[in-house]
Amino acid sequence: MEYLNPDTAAFLVPAIEELADLLDMEEYSSEGSRFHALRLPKISLSEYIDRMIRYCPASEATYTVMYIYLDRIANSSDEAFINKHTLHRLVLAAFVVASKYCDDVFETNSYYARVGGISVAEINNLEIEFLSRLHFDLFVPLNEYGVAEDCIYRPLAAKSAEERAKAHAPTTVRYHLMQQCMTQTVVQCQ
Repeated sequence: MEYLNPDTAAFLVPAIEELADLLDMEEYSSEGSRFHALRLPKISLSEYIDRMIRYCPASEATYTVMYIYLDRIANSSDEAFINKHTLHRLVLAAFVVASKYCDDVFETNSYYARVGGISVAEINNLEIEFLSRLHFDLFVPLNEYGVAEDCIYRPLAAKSAEERAKAHAPTTVRYHLMQQCMTQTVVQCQ
């Protein structure tokens, strides 16, 4: 498994923050949900994601799928749900669900809880509510995956091919190979 390169990870935080900023949600509208923190986290979102990357190695696909799940929740929520009080816990729950979906090897919820700074009971409840808000639909079509990659790694597109390879950024070639593989798998399954 190819783990996410920290240099590439630097592009993930702005994409998630942009998603939250685009929503421009009321700060306290999420009260009552399991994701609502009573106090604003003392750690920035960037530091929080850096902590997850450092202590919870996961594939690049995990982080791309995590972004997709957050985007789905943002677009399906009728209420103002993603805000400063919910974002850290949403990111943690999205990461836990995405890592279990994408990677063959992942940590236990007690480990994720320690890294995320919450209790095991909380992470279990967040995971269940997160899955419920996704309507347990975890499948990501290739076109949706490609769009998410473009959103996250857009700044890398301006760099040279050599720098992009160094940062292990998603490439068109890899995407087409993945698409070809998935098409062959679907054909074989039918």
